[in-house]
Amino acid sequence: VEPETIALLEELVRDAASPRERALLGGALAVELAYDSDPVRRAEISDAAVGAARDTGDAAVLGRVLNNFAIANWQPARRHERRAALDEALALRGVPREAEAIALLHRAPIALRRADLAACEADLARAESLTRRLGVPELVAQLGTQRAGLALLEGRADAAELSAAASAELAQTSLWGTEWVRLMFAASVARARDEAGAVVDELVAHASRPEWELLRPTAALLVAEAGDAERAVALLGRWGLTRIPALDHWCGDLLLAQLAMCAALTGTPDPDAAYTALLPWAGELVVAGTGIACWGTVDATLAALARRRGDPHAADAHEEASARLTAHVGAQLGRPPHW
Repeated sequence: VEPETIALLEELVRDAASPRERALLGGALAVELAYDSDPVRRAEISDAAVGAARDTGDAAVLGRVLNNFAIANWQPARRHERRAALDEALALRGVPREAEAIALLHRAPIALRRADLAACEADLARAESLTRRLGVPELVAQLGTQRAGLALLEGRADAAELSAAASAELAQTSLWGTEWVRLMFAASVARARDEAGAVVDELVAHASRPEWELLRPTAALLVAEAGDAERAVALLGRWGLTRIPALDHWCGDLLLAQLAMCAALTGTPDPDAAYTALLPWAGELVVAGTGIACWGTVDATLAALARRRGDPHAADAHEEASARLTAHVGAQLGRPPHW
């Protein structure tokens, strides 16, 4: 969050003389507020920017501002609004190719979360065709991370190679996250192989630094999965994660699922609170960011939480739902999912 940039954009939005200026400046302001602690304010600003963009009658402006909306509102509570905005952007005629590619790269992981692999692949195929022509490094890197995530889900031998190449591309851009992508992929591979202990030291070392706080639930979870529940609880306490925090940013759904997994294994955070928070995502998959990795079904974690809470009937129902969704994903892949 850069207060000076935000203050300047706020002033420019107030002084904007046309719907086009209000739309483009408001969309930019909404994105600058992506990590701000007030999601209501962010939503209001992005909604107003989309309204101004509609007033312009310009598809290029509207497509860009709808992308701004999808980025600024990338939080669990507004996932349906994000999907609707991206659907609208991709249905417009006259949207620049770069804006189209960005919308596709944001919509594909939404389809993945819904276990619609055909829709995810269709969006990535379109995005790949566009990025090949555009040659924008940020888009090439983003596409590469998503391709690596799907390769891991399929259990392909080249998944690690694809992830390394995407990370190298990402490191050449100004986008945040090269190390997060690398470590999240490594953690995902370790979990799939039941080798959590192989990466816990590096995860904890990174997560202990303020700039890598998004890795903290990941690190605590893998410590627990490596068999050291006591250390995992101590880490959760040190990092202020003994309660489910407000998770109103792009990584919120993953962090919620990871903390719920911690609760199921260790009792911290409170399993009742974790179950209540995670329940709205029943029937979906746990996905890291824009599809860097898939960690299985939400229902599998809900089942584990229900057993910990002493509710075997709910646990059985979630386990059945998880088995059905896993079979559905496997049928689309032609093989069991690798998670």
